[in-house]
Amino acid sequence: IEYFTISLLGLIGTMIMVSANSLLMLYLGIELLSLSLYALIGFNKKSSLSSEASIKYYVLGAMSSGILLFGISLIYGFTGSIVYDDIAAQMINIDFNSVEYIAIIFGIIFITASLCFKFGAAPFHMWVPDIYQGSLISTTILLSTLPKIAVFIVFLKLYFIPFILFKEVWSDILIFVGMLSIVIGSLFALTQENIKRLLAYSAISNIGFIILSLGLISVDGIHASLYYTVVYSLTALASFGIITHITSNSNGIEKITDLAGLSKTHPYFAFLILIQFNSKTIYLGLGSMILAFSYPFMKRITYWPQLFLGLTFNWGMIMACTAILDQISAEIILLYLSAIFWTLGYDTISVSYTHLRAHETPEHRGWRGGG
Repeated sequence: IEYFTISLLGLIGTMIMVSANSLLMLYLGIELLSLSLYALIGFNKKSSLSSEASIKYYVLGAMSSGILLFGISLIYGFTGSIVYDDIAAQMINIDFNSVEYIAIIFGIIFITASLCFKFGAAPFHMWVPDIYQGSLISTTILLSTLPKIAVFIVFLKLYFIPFILFKEVWSDILIFVGMLSIVIGSLFALTQENIKRLLAYSAISNIGFIILSLGLISVDGIHASLYYTVVYSLTALASFGIITHITSNSNGIEKITDLAGLSKTHPYFAFLILIQFNSKTIYLGLGSMILAFSYPFMKRITYWPQLFLGLTFNWGMIMACTAILDQISAEIILLYLSAIFWTLGYDTISVSYTHLRAHETPEHRGWRGGG
């Protein structure tokens, strides 16, 4: 009963965060949620990994709370209020060449850094893989869904009400953090052998897309990030839910190699995992599923990264950095997805990049911008 009581306290903290209209109530909500998570992460007393994860999250969380308080104190000191609407009203009268302007910029930076830590975005992502690996599956599900939705709403309320006049400052920060999260999450996922750590880096990468779309400061960006947050939370919930129902030698799934031959022993679970791991990247997952299952009938499509990106980024969610993330994100994600599919037994869906390039036609070269 203690586990469910602590979980309810975390839910109350989330509700306070979402409904807060002042920086003080925001801080109280974050702390109530964090204290609940500290206890839930270390709930498995028999596991040394669980205790280690709890201590790490506690130390880093305390540091994050200090940074948040310092940012709030700067905002309060130079605006005289902690209420969102009053802060927005005071921002209008601030001279851009004054000391107050510089202090508020630093306050926004500190608050953003703390919220990015709670979100698990790079470069404040150090705690995410260890906490995902050391926690119980039920706690990992809670970590991957509830705080993400709450912090996303906090981002919206903070940046588009009190800090909207400083959008040139925080938008650049969010775009940088989003791009960094996508690249780091995709790259470090390649070396993972533990499936929970793989999902942790997948979460970091997906969070990058959410933050990146918020940094665009547009209605389409808000719609895209909202849709991405909801769908990512549902797919994360489904992924961990499927993993809890699979056992290897009467033990829970820990490593990716534990899934070897799953398509032969439990084809239903293997198919569900394939869909869920693809849907982690939402549009990119849709494109990869289409290509994976229809590749024998689509040999005329010879440049798969461009196909995936056309399906993924057609909403214009990250148009500002498509050129940079074009090859990085698509090819890296495809690489570790292919490794998982091979482990599951779906080795027939692997695509040979060299073979495709060898059969590339002049029309396709022109399509992708080549000579």
